[in-house]
Amino acid sequence: ALAVSSADCAALFQDLVRRLAEILDVDAAVISVFKEGDPARMTTLAAWLDGKPLENFEYELAKTPCGAVVGQVSRFVGTGVHAEFAPGTALSAMGFDSYAAHSLMSSTGEQMGIVVALDRAALADQALTEALLKIFSARAAAEIERTRAEQSYREILDAAEDAIFVHDWDTG
Repeated sequence: ALAVSSADCAALFQDLVRRLAEILDVDAAVISVFKEGDPARMTTLAAWLDGKPLENFEYELAKTPCGAVVGQVSRFVGTGVHAEFAPGTALSAMGFDSYAAHSLMSSTGEQMGIVVALDRAALADQALTEALLKIFSARAAAEIERTRAEQSYREILDAAEDAIFVHDWDTG
């Protein structure tokens, strides 16, 4: 429970991928969302590889096993995923053998992105892996929606030409 209860919003996504990788004992964990205006690409919100955080990056869905998660709730490949990475890419060179992902779903049922766990060895416990991905994806999705709602309110307030007063009924 503590792994998904961080209150520090700035570091939440990085904390989630770190803890997911540690709990599942995998080489990598990633939280990605669809790139705005280009649903064929993903943008990472956080990535963890070999015990260290990575800078955020973009990638094409078609050249990764993530492409098969689009429109799906989850995916588990216990072994043999390496062939799904485009040859000559950094992800291919890392030698991942197993892959598990769960979709980041909005409260309206829209797929916003995915949470992924990758390992160079086989993933043995499918039930545990899928259960943890589901928990972590629910937390990440809630934070994405909260952040987007906050951004929307800020844009409304910034665009307002008149003063906006917040009135509390109890205090007058």
